[in-house]
Amino acid sequence: MGALGTVPFYLVIGGLNTDFVAIGKMTFLTMMSLNMTLTLFCALTLPLVGRLADKMGLVFIMVLSSIILFGYSLLFFHLLQEPSLFAITLAEFLILGLSQGYVAPLNAFAGRLFPVSVRYSGVSFGYCVGMALFGGTAPYISMALTSYFETLLAPAFYLMFVCLLGIGSVLMAERIQNKEASKGNKNTLQ
Repeated sequence: MGALGTVPFYLVIGGLNTDFVAIGKMTFLTMMSLNMTLTLFCALTLPLVGRLADKMGLVFIMVLSSIILFGYSLLFFHLLQEPSLFAITLAEFLILGLSQGYVAPLNAFAGRLFPVSVRYSGVSFGYCVGMALFGGTAPYISMALTSYFETLLAPAFYLMFVCLLGIGSVLMAERIQNKEASKGNKNTLQ
């Protein structure tokens, strides 16, 4: 679950915008200003999306967000090829806004998966492993895929793969949790 919780952010903030400076698509000052604005946007939208997830269901919002991100991935990397800084900025705001639907309810959802005695360790370990393996390496994987397949759209397939991981992990965790809850209810009734 930590993979999809971090890959979009790391792709944009840690990788793509830095690459845009290197190829002259934006200045260093523009990149730093954009990164700061995107980070503030994420911080301000998290509580709003979290509230929405509380009302509509954590799993529903996480899966819906993952599906929409999956569908937007190719368009996102296509929009990044536009020469317009406005198009790039809009594309980045949209991908991070969509990812908030997964990120905002993530900790609340993951916290339900562990008993209180190991909750902090379980959630933090799982999140950090996903972040380290997928999020932290996202800029490098993105560059490697672009170089290997010789197309700027190649990283979209990595993001799509991570979206599928996100959907699968949430649905599997929800199924296991429901199965455990029904066992608990049967034992309580007996």
